[in-house]
Amino acid sequence: GHCLLDEVAVTFAPSAYIASTCSQRRRERAIELDRCFLAGVSAYPDANALPDVKWEIEALSRLLKSPGLLDDKVTKETFSNGVREASIIHLACHGTSWFSDFGFKFQWQPAPVLRFTNGGLSFRDILQLQLTRTTLVTLSACDSGAVDRTLSWDELEGLPHVFMQAGAASVVSSLWAANDRGTSLLMQRFYWNLTSGNRIPSEALREAQRWLRDGTRQALCEFLAGNP
Repeated sequence: GHCLLDEVAVTFAPSAYIASTCSQRRRERAIELDRCFLAGVSAYPDANALPDVKWEIEALSRLLKSPGLLDDKVTKETFSNGVREASIIHLACHGTSWFSDFGFKFQWQPAPVLRFTNGGLSFRDILQLQLTRTTLVTLSACDSGAVDRTLSWDELEGLPHVFMQAGAASVVSSLWAANDRGTSLLMQRFYWNLTSGNRIPSEALREAQRWLRDGTRQALCEFLAGNP
C-alpha cells in the first residue's frame, strides 16, 4: 500500500541530454498562467464519447481565466495557431494506441496519434510546431505517455518526447488508459495547485495524484463546491 509517489515526485526523460535541456528551459521560462491554450474533444463519430472532457475544459477555463476550445472548434489549424505563444498547452481528447499484437509500433507517418472530431495531430505535425515559449504541455489522453522501447537508437521515443523535441520544457502524460471522470478531477486539482503557488508541475501533479487516490467523497465534493 505504499508507493514511490508517497516519497518523491517521479519524472521521466528519454535521455540524460534531454533531461538537462528541459531543465534549462524550465529555468529560463516561468509558467505564465495568462498565456494558456485549452482544448478538448468530447464527441467522436467513431469512438466512445468523453463527456467529462467538456466539464474539464470549462472548469480549467474558469480557473485559469482563459478561453477554451471544444469539439469541432479543435482542428489541426486552430491548435497550431493557438499554441504559438502559449506558456501552457492543455489538450483533452482520445489518443491512438500504438500497441499491436506484435509489440510496440512507433508511427512516423501522418496518422493521427491525438484524435480530434475530424482528423487530429500526427508526430510530424507536432515536430513542425515551434514551442519556444511553452513551459508545460498536458496531454489529458489515454496512453499519451507510452514509449517505444524497440528502436535501435539509445533514446526512448513517444508522444511526450516529440513535444520536447518541438521545444516544450515539461510534458504531463498518462502511461495507461484513464477514467474520464477521474482524469477530469485530477486535472482540476493539478491546475488548482499551480494557481495556488506551487509552480513546479511535478510537485503539483504528485499532490493531485495523492489527493485523488486518498480523497473521500466528502473531500471531493467540498473541492468541487469551491471550484464549480
